Formats: sequence, C-alpha cells, structure tokens
Amino acid sequence: MVLTNLHHVLNGHIDGGRIFEWFHGHDFERVRELVEDPIALFHLTLQKALG
Repeated sequence: MVLTNLHHVLNGHIDGGRIFEWFHGHDFERVRELVEDPIALFHLTLQKALG
C-alpha cells in the first residue's frame, strides 16, 4: 500500500494498475520522508485523488 500511494503521489498516476518499486528522477530524501511518515503520505494521496 505504501508503494502504491508513494507512486501515485510522486507520479500522479498508476499505469494499468501496475506500480514499480523504483522512483527514477525523484529526490531520495523526499521519498524517504514519505515512506517514514505513512500518515502524511496517506493525506497527500487523498489530496491527489480529490484533485
């Protein structure tokens, strides 16, 4: 679930329901912060979904 939410927040989409565990071109520190704070990641995911 964390990887799905992280991919959606960083990339804005999920390609055909498939996610990838790498995040090419994204700031490593930002990715680390989001993974370490799943509640903040969840809130960002909701914001993206609601537009």
